[in-house]
Amino acid sequence: MIFQPMYFGIDPYLVGRLSGYVGRTVRSQAIVRIIASRCHDYQQGDVFWSRDFPWTTAHVLTKSKVDRWVQLRTMLKISSSKKKEEREETTQEPDMLSLLYLGALGTTGLTAYYGLLTIGCLKEGDKVFISGAAGATGYIAGQIAKLKYKNIYLAGSAGSDEKVQWLIKELNFDNGLNYKQFGEDRKKMQQCLQQLFPNGIDLYFDNTGGLITECVWDLLNSKARVVVCGQIARYDKITRLKKTKIQSSSSSSSATAAADGDNDSDSSSSIGKIDDFLFKLIYKEIRIQGFDVDDCKDWTPFYRDMKNWISKKQLYTKETVALGFENLPSALEGLFTGKNTGKMIVKCTDADLASDQSSLKSKL
Repeated sequence: MIFQPMYFGIDPYLVGRLSGYVGRTVRSQAIVRIIASRCHDYQQGDVFWSRDFPWTTAHVLTKSKVDRWVQLRTMLKISSSKKKEEREETTQEPDMLSLLYLGALGTTGLTAYYGLLTIGCLKEGDKVFISGAAGATGYIAGQIAKLKYKNIYLAGSAGSDEKVQWLIKELNFDNGLNYKQFGEDRKKMQQCLQQLFPNGIDLYFDNTGGLITECVWDLLNSKARVVVCGQIARYDKITRLKKTKIQSSSSSSSATAAADGDNDSDSSSSIGKIDDFLFKLIYKEIRIQGFDVDDCKDWTPFYRDMKNWISKKQLYTKETVALGFENLPSALEGLFTGKNTGKMIVKCTDADLASDQSSLKSKL
């Protein structure tokens, strides 16, 4: 079968994988369709959600690999008077429910659901803070918190005043802060957080790491839970470090060492932060847990709740869509510069997809 990508889902974790993709094709979530098939079980026009599709405009796969995917629906107009071989393909786009498998109904939504409820053990009366709250996972996690329990105080961080207002006015957050207004001023950021949480934080859903996470530690209540979902600040640091290494490759070894952060002052500073961090965990009995969404083996409660909330328009979904296969790299970079609100998606155009298809079909 030959598959054509229609939409790619773009996530920050891809940056952490890039070093393993040297000489190989990057892979990510995608909505794909069959454009040619010699398989009796799957026909031309069938649409799937793949969690691991290569960044290419056409790809050949066997049935054994496709069997693990989620088949969404067919994109064919079928008349009862027509034979199978006379089916006519329409240009109809995937319905919204299908596209949501890249976001709210896919691993992104499950990450929010599983991380908040199973790992974070959200409960009535919790005071919840979500970093990166306007991102693909954060904005869903916030809505789930409010839908699960009424007596929840919820605040989140975002990268602009507009995004903060969106969280409050559209998604039912109680409050929020624009982290960019503080720059690297730790004191002012922590003062703002203290104003948002005068009674401390019970559950911190961390999507970012970095300075804002460091400012949270003093505000965590006894027996608080910290869900380590993502570290976009760390991913961003990795990408900037790689760029610095490339730019300084012709410079002296001392300059390279400085770019790498291999100096005594940085090391001692890091050790100090770690010691302070661990000391606070002891007496407050704070629990910190990272997780892999693949550890969730039963998706049934997730699908039941999410489809119910979405169908009743209780859970709002948001996508930022970039057009063109060639914009995959810039869309990934845009996650680290605040270009997205909600899920970042790249839509492949007809012009993108025409180039490789004829040659592949001749090999089928």
